[in-house]
Amino acid sequence: MLIAEPSINSAQQREKAAELMFEKYKVPALFLAKNAVLTSFASGRATSLVVDSGGGSTVVSAVHDGYVLQKSVATSPIGGEFLTDCMMKSLESKGVVIRPRYSFKKKEVSPGDYKVVDLDFPNTTDSYRLYHMRAIASD
Repeated sequence: MLIAEPSINSAQQREKAAELMFEKYKVPALFLAKNAVLTSFASGRATSLVVDSGGGSTVVSAVHDGYVLQKSVATSPIGGEFLTDCMMKSLESKGVVIRPRYSFKKKEVSPGDYKVVDLDFPNTTDSYRLYHMRAIASD
């Protein structure tokens, strides 16, 4: 079994994962690989600088000859969700209104000339609307 683990995992966490796999799940073989190493190998390089930005955090890791240089690992709480929030606030401050795709449609009034028509969905929840607005800001 191959397990991809974060670059910041401690030895105790690695040991606990190995113990769980061997004793509870009875796996015959196990390999624990750091995400940064797998990413580096996936791009065809044994040495690289890997920037892994997820929804909640960003991790930067230096990989040299297939090994993560542990002292070079840097983490930041700034991730995709935070950046999406910043984008939405920035657009709002500039007066840009994000309209979810389901709330309007284009209607052709003459060949090549379109008009935007608002659609009304009265039973749409605020959370559904916010979800679509965040998806647009994220894109």
